[in-house]
Amino acid sequence: MRLTIIFIIFYLLSCFNFLFSFQKNIQFSDQTPSDSIKILLKDDKSDYDFIEIIKEGNFYLDNGLYDDAIKMFEEANKIKETSNAYRGLGLAYFARAKEISQMMTTPFRAMRKIKFFESSVENFLKGLKIEPNSLEIRYHLAEAFIFRDHPETYELAKTLLNQIIQVDKKYRDALILLSVVYRYLKQPEKSQEMLEEYVKIKEENSRALYYLSQLAIENGNYREAEKYFMTSLDRLKDESAVAEILENIEPLFTEKDKTEYQESKDKGKFFKKFWIEKDPEPETSVNERLIEHFRRVAFANKNFITSSTHGKYDDRGKIYIKYGEPDSKYISGGSMNIYSNESWMYYWQVGNYKDGMFFDFANKGGEGFVLIGDLREATYGEGMNELTYRDLYVERVELDERHYGRVARAKDEIMLLNEIIDFRDRKDIMNKSIPQEAFLYYLDSRPLDIRISSASFRGTNGSTRYELYYSIPIEELKFEEDAKNIKSKLSELVLVKNLDNERVFQNNREYDIIYDKNKKKGKSLYIGQVNMEISPQNKENLAYLKLKSELSQRLGLAYHELRNRNYTDTTLMISDIEFSYDITPAKEKDEFTKNGLRIIPHTGEVLNKKENIFIYFELYNLDIDTDGDGQYIIDYIVQKRSPADLKKQKYYDTFGNEIVNKRVGKKEMITTSRIEKTKLNNTFNYLSVDMRGLSDGVYDLTIKVTDLVSKKSASSEYAFVLVEE
Repeated sequence: MRLTIIFIIFYLLSCFNFLFSFQKNIQFSDQTPSDSIKILLKDDKSDYDFIEIIKEGNFYLDNGLYDDAIKMFEEANKIKETSNAYRGLGLAYFARAKEISQMMTTPFRAMRKIKFFESSVENFLKGLKIEPNSLEIRYHLAEAFIFRDHPETYELAKTLLNQIIQVDKKYRDALILLSVVYRYLKQPEKSQEMLEEYVKIKEENSRALYYLSQLAIENGNYREAEKYFMTSLDRLKDESAVAEILENIEPLFTEKDKTEYQESKDKGKFFKKFWIEKDPEPETSVNERLIEHFRRVAFANKNFITSSTHGKYDDRGKIYIKYGEPDSKYISGGSMNIYSNESWMYYWQVGNYKDGMFFDFANKGGEGFVLIGDLREATYGEGMNELTYRDLYVERVELDERHYGRVARAKDEIMLLNEIIDFRDRKDIMNKSIPQEAFLYYLDSRPLDIRISSASFRGTNGSTRYELYYSIPIEELKFEEDAKNIKSKLSELVLVKNLDNERVFQNNREYDIIYDKNKKKGKSLYIGQVNMEISPQNKENLAYLKLKSELSQRLGLAYHELRNRNYTDTTLMISDIEFSYDITPAKEKDEFTKNGLRIIPHTGEVLNKKENIFIYFELYNLDIDTDGDGQYIIDYIVQKRSPADLKKQKYYDTFGNEIVNKRVGKKEMITTSRIEKTKLNNTFNYLSVDMRGLSDGVYDLTIKVTDLVSKKSASSEYAFVLVEE
């Protein structure tokens, strides 16, 4: 072991001596730059072979075959030494050094990494000697010095990058690299100056804006960080910036988020929508959840990075980013046959899980702190026994008696093993029950469950009429009693914003939910509806709903995307489809009435086939014949999605679990048609659908209308989940 350390020190010293011996050679030459490839003679066979070898070396380099690339570029140099071949060798050795840096650190790998780094620098410098004014080689050499991650190599990188921007400020992302160098050299003002300059002169500047947000986070300027970050998402095309943003957000992803991210073509738009939907108070000018995320990431980067995690936070950082600071911790430095280990406890109720969250970590050599299923995984080597395992739980009894105490009280080996199995089972149940992330912004309120959906129709004066439907469980509310009724007061806020954070609609109101006190409330739902007319635009709109009950001390928050539809066209059109519990003639006008009907909406995409299911939709721009009559055919098709279709587009139940359709031999399709007559260009239709004979699963409802006067057709579709509750 001692010899290994000596070898590493020797290589480090030789590497830096090597670098400094060449520092004087990285200045620009007054000579005219020349690349030997440009002066090759076409009729010389060796020159032809040289060009082909260089091409083959570049092919291997582009496809990650670095050892083969090294062989090709070395072969090329045997024919003729050129800056191009040395550039290729430098890049290939640099790529090998980066590969090793991603592996678990061992003394042998550390030595190989230094050797590859040294070879990379050596070849870049040889290339510069042949072509002193090469910006490209100078740029890659600076990248290698930054990768080495040492104050002295950062100074060398700074020299190279300053030389580049003196010649061409727009060269690649030299200004961004220079900002990174200044950031590591603890010169944040210079770092910000480089980034701001890059934003001014480059059209694609999302990465610079993202780095400006990271600088602001490091300085604790979270509001400024939010401004830079959200602006960067509007222009996000840089793949490296996408990767960095994803790395910090991915721990928060549900399975649904992962699917939507993979399917999204515009990653910036996905990230922007992701964070807007997590804003707990969109009526304010800041996104409190995003700012909390910035704070958590900064804390994780400062406190949960070890020498073996390659500059990235370990599993403790991931849990911290998801749930914030734990309520209590147990930290052990480890001992003989026991890794350093930690246990974190969150006592607050989160989601459907009421027993608190608990996480155990062990610092296994070379991996940093990783999540473990039980504390036996914090031990290693031979000679361990049940008493050692039990002692690890005894130490944590004060942390949480419910989870650790039962194992600590085990009296014999069999009982201990059974209790550890139960401990793992409880942890598995917890992991399946808790949300993917949590932010306790409203500490004084318990959550109020909201289901939400919407439909759109033609509005007045060219606008689109959106109807937002929501439901809440009555049993979650407290009621006050007067002489005749019982009632519960709710405050309601509906806010619609586009992805540019512009307010499109806002409405606040307070209202009472009133019941006759002689009637039982039961396990029923309260259904609400908000109607709004919005001018059509090309931007996506997100509706935010906040419901608060002071009496019940409950708060419900929900986001819903409003599908952008424009009904100003003069061709045959069908509105969105509205599912309803009941449709009756309206006796008086309220938020549920339209076209003389009172329509009580379903909320969400999950339908109970035991309940009444009505369908309502509107038709626009039907043709009327010369006698003033119109006639059209309506085809209704309810079709179950095939398992293959569900693989293309996944659906999730109200708990976020993926729905898988199974063939069970029951009825899986309903079709019906009917002919309607009208004297109006614009009309409506509704009908009741009996779905009790259908099997559970994901279905598509398709309504196709054929105008028998104009012979034109239009259709509308709605996807829903059918269950039997």
